[in-house]
Amino acid sequence: MLSQAEIAAFMEHVYSTAYSTRLSDVVVADRMVGARLNGELIGTAGWLPANDRGSTARLIGVFVSPLYARLGIGRRVVGAAEDQARRAGFSTFTIRAPLGSRDFFESLGYQAASHGVWPLTREVALPVAFLRKVDAPPQGVVVQLRGVN
Repeated sequence: MLSQAEIAAFMEHVYSTAYSTRLSDVVVADRMVGARLNGELIGTAGWLPANDRGSTARLIGVFVSPLYARLGIGRRVVGAAEDQARRAGFSTFTIRAPLGSRDFFESLGYQAASHGVWPLTREVALPVAFLRKVDAPPQGVVVQLRGVN
């Protein structure tokens, strides 16, 4: 789904010091989950607070090895990352996802909020969807809206 230039730019980004530092910060903060098979890391998903209000968590580092795609690994690591964020008090989740993975996230309850590009280099920008998922209030909880009749 990506051009050779987009693949090369994405790989350059993934192997950059900035990206590695960001992911290590997530790991150190214990906000990264992984799936292993026979000692091999085959899937990851992490999260960070997306704002100062503490209500929105942004997923990052969502990856499944192509050899293990379509086996439910992605669903499980994303679910585990969301559960971790929920336990920390977050109820809204966002992700900036390449367009090729939009259907996957929509199958998990995410909805496209907007579309844009992710500049990977000065020459290459990857088309992305900005997706959002809001947990429903627990059953039996009454939500009161002010100013609504």
